[in-house]
Amino acid sequence: MAAAFELIDDREADYNNMNAFELIADNAWNGGVVAGPEIADWQALDLVGARGSLEIDGKPVGEGRGGDAMGHPFEPLAWLANNAIARGPPLRGRQPRGLYPRGTGHGGAGDHVRPVSRTRVR
Repeated sequence: MAAAFELIDDREADYNNMNAFELIADNAWNGGVVAGPEIADWQALDLVGARGSLEIDGKPVGEGRGGDAMGHPFEPLAWLANNAIARGPPLRGRQPRGLYPRGTGHGGAGDHVRPVSRTRVR
């Protein structure tokens, strides 16, 4: 378990002419994931109440709690795993590794980081 956030990268595609399958295959706006160090004793944390925030150039642009993701940050991961199992061979041990539940906070539409911006994630 590690704290992580997604880097959003809009490649300015013509989204009006793309269907859902193309957006999924393209991974839409994902530019990467930044993960912090592994937290060994994560079971002791209040994952539902954990707060995160984002600042760009000292201005708060987004915040969220772990509970914002379907009530608990593991719910989207459980949904994804259950959906994968229903569609094909079962997942093997540690196979979902690298999947990050989303939706626990965002920078908000229109909050762009310029090449010289200073960002802070807490």
